[in-house]
Amino acid sequence: DIVWAVRGGYGSLHLVPFLQKIKKPKKKKLFIGFSDNTTLHQFLNQEWGWPTWHGPHLDRLYKLNSVRQKQWQELLQGRLPL
Repeated sequence: DIVWAVRGGYGSLHLVPFLQKIKKPKKKKLFIGFSDNTTLHQFLNQEWGWPTWHGPHLDRLYKLNSVRQKQWQELLQGRLPL
């Protein structure tokens, strides 16, 4: 249900031409990422209608303060609206 970018990077820009060639998935997913993943946010939101969240890399969650960690936990458990 979630596609979460583990890293940002210049390469994400090069994914868009490939995504444009494939059929839009029937099921929406939440996309989470930041940095150079902004291009993916725009494509997935505008072209496929997916909700997107500008958020931390997956491997950086432990560095967030306790309030932010709780918010992310609630989001991932479906207790916060998208």
